[in-house]
Amino acid sequence: MLTLLSLAGCKNDFYIATNGDSSPSKPQPPQPPQPQPPQPQPPQPQPPQPPQPPKILMTTIQQAQTDVVIANPDRGFQQFTWVHDENQSSKDYIAASTLYVRYNWAQIEAQEGNFDFSVIEHDLQEAKSHGMKLAFRIMAMEFSNDWGSHSALPKWLLDKSYAKKYKNTIFPIPDYTQQRFLDALEILVKNLAQRYDNTNDISSIDVGIVGSWGEWNLADAKSTPVELHNNKLMFSDYDRLNEIPIIFKKHFKHVPILMLIGNNNEPFLGHAVENGTGWRADCFGDLGTTSDKWNNMDAYTSILEQAENNNQYFNDSWKQTPINFEICYSLDKWVEFGYTREQVENNFNWALEHHVSSVDFTDGGVPSQYRDLVDSFSKKMGYRFVIKAGEFQSSVASGSRTVKVITEWQNIGSAPTYYDYKLAFKIKDNKTGKYVGNLTTTHGTNALLPPDIYGNESDVYSFTDSIPLILPLIPKHTYSLMMSFVNDKGKSSIKLPTTLKEINGWYEIGTVVSK
Repeated sequence: MLTLLSLAGCKNDFYIATNGDSSPSKPQPPQPPQPQPPQPQPPQPQPPQPPQPPKILMTTIQQAQTDVVIANPDRGFQQFTWVHDENQSSKDYIAASTLYVRYNWAQIEAQEGNFDFSVIEHDLQEAKSHGMKLAFRIMAMEFSNDWGSHSALPKWLLDKSYAKKYKNTIFPIPDYTQQRFLDALEILVKNLAQRYDNTNDISSIDVGIVGSWGEWNLADAKSTPVELHNNKLMFSDYDRLNEIPIIFKKHFKHVPILMLIGNNNEPFLGHAVENGTGWRADCFGDLGTTSDKWNNMDAYTSILEQAENNNQYFNDSWKQTPINFEICYSLDKWVEFGYTREQVENNFNWALEHHVSSVDFTDGGVPSQYRDLVDSFSKKMGYRFVIKAGEFQSSVASGSRTVKVITEWQNIGSAPTYYDYKLAFKIKDNKTGKYVGNLTTTHGTNALLPPDIYGNESDVYSFTDSIPLILPLIPKHTYSLMMSFVNDKGKSSIKLPTTLKEINGWYEIGTVVSK
């Protein structure tokens, strides 16, 4: 029971509360402050979030790789001198992309300073009419099997080159190292380049000029020895032969220039490649007419080793400049000589291992026992681009400005391209036929390299692109998305081994629908 006690006698009365007893209460210690429960905070305003872009619907490109023989620019077989059988059902048919021809200097400049390119123009138009490019060589020495094409050099050039007929030679041998000859050659090459340094028309040009058939030997002019280094005394300054490929490279800035393989114990091949040429070997596949006879294939090995010794980068030159061959005799002759299928396949594999781009087929047919080997070789030499995978934006809002596409590529051939074709896209209105979008990308074919060692797996290259729309899309409308590799004029140029529908060189990779 709580009682109030009065304390009297004090100036001010006050009272002490008790619990019912009379004992005074004890003072209480101070109490610590009690924690307060957290008070709810008002919600904080959040910054506005940017609108999320609509999710892009990507669709896989539906296609499969095919195993067909394809004729593409600057690769595969070349036809020699004239366009041969084009009937694809013929047993002797080969898919060729280039017409290869040789000319005598006398045909082009019969009189000094008067150039007549009509023979080249005729063959160029013939090649173009068959969808081919032209490759050629200029020769500067008489030869025996000229089929009546007046191979003898004009008198003015014989005089300038101090050409001389020796006791052991059939024809006069020009001194290709005379300054007057080199000056005349430079004028000729300059005029050729002004007209033919065009990669859309010309596939390559040989550094011929020297020796029999422009092959840098004297095999048709005299008996052995026929190598240039064994006939040095015929030249006033033997080492100046190195200047001839440099003259070609000086004036031809675009078309590939190919040096002839030459002979053992000569520095010319390695030196020419070091100065930017590719190279070419004639009489490819020659294993000799008897088992114990000297042959070109054995000689090639030591010649190439020597070129590598003269130029440490020689074996990598294929990444920048092409390597071409010419079949020795003909495939029909290979049958006569008894070359087995294994030997022929070894020849072709040797070429692929050296990153061959093209092979001049010369003459003759395709023997049935080699047919499958020839077709297989044709598919593998040079570049061969395949689509490994891809996807594209198949549904697009009508107000969109671009269409996204991703493609993955692989070069399963033996060499790159040496003309940088660009990957291109276009979008066609399926109803009106008008193109509402197009893009020529910066992705060039030169970057699509095969493996360094033929037979290894090549790299896969992935490209992502956004195709700008040049016309607004119509809602609920369908469009065809197409792609191709184009030249600098925008012309579709490369065929692909694919099941995709092809229309004038463009491949339809899918349908785009506008919302």
